[in-house]
Amino acid sequence: MKRIVAATLTISFCFLLVACGASESIADKTTTEPVTTTATTTITTTTTTATPASSTNSQTKTSVQKTTATVTPGEDPRGPVLAAPTDYTVDASFFDDAVFVGDSVSLKLSYYAAGSGELGKAKFLVAGSYGVGNAIYDHPDTKLKYQGVAYTNVEEAIAATGAGKLFIMLGMNDIGRFGVSTSITNWGTLLNLIRSTCPNITIYIQSMTPIWTGGERGGLTNANANTYNAQLKTFAENNGCKFIDVASYMKDSTGGLATAFCSDSFVHVTDAGAKTWVQVLKAYDNY
Repeated sequence: MKRIVAATLTISFCFLLVACGASESIADKTTTEPVTTTATTTITTTTTTATPASSTNSQTKTSVQKTTATVTPGEDPRGPVLAAPTDYTVDASFFDDAVFVGDSVSLKLSYYAAGSGELGKAKFLVAGSYGVGNAIYDHPDTKLKYQGVAYTNVEEAIAATGAGKLFIMLGMNDIGRFGVSTSITNWGTLLNLIRSTCPNITIYIQSMTPIWTGGERGGLTNANANTYNAQLKTFAENNGCKFIDVASYMKDSTGGLATAFCSDSFVHVTDAGAKTWVQVLKAYDNY
């Protein structure tokens, strides 16, 4: 049974109310001084041989490479540590029957996907300030819209799309409000709700992306995000879901969101960040 939140919970975690495509003025933003580095350029490559494609994906998979993008003297140390993967296991058509569920960070991905076509005909159910807590408590002020219909119940919205694959990224609006432990517990409730309505859907849980170092607030820190992502990976593996590590490809040498991927000195991503995100999705080797 879903619980209805009291009126005191109607104020969503306000940090993500700003649309991800726009800049946000942050009064308490701090400036991170450049890090001096004398590292020489080194490329480390690890090759993993992908398993054969499943019956739902007729495309032939290739090997996937993870390359370390090192920082050379004079370069911006706030650039991404890992180079975006380019050896894809699927193409855009793989996402034709997919739906993406997320908050305002995923809203930016929806804009990028619509403009580029790089995620095929994928559908998006995204809303600012959305989180696992909103989803399981039927938050009356946060609804997901699909084809002009606003859904309070996330599972009903997913079912309405007719999707066979679900890609879900939530947590940014949860860990600062509920803490890591409660946020992971809430995932169990959310997963049961989705599977009760969409029993045959394949679920891909994506790690939450990092916060720009200097923009962390309260419990919304990269340390908590790292703990959350580690526990979320274990949760996914223990509950029959696939886990996709997006965060690692978004980080700079400080462990925060790379400056080139950040639109607002906080959490929202640029087109470059969305492109890297898409590349990670296309290169995932466990479809």
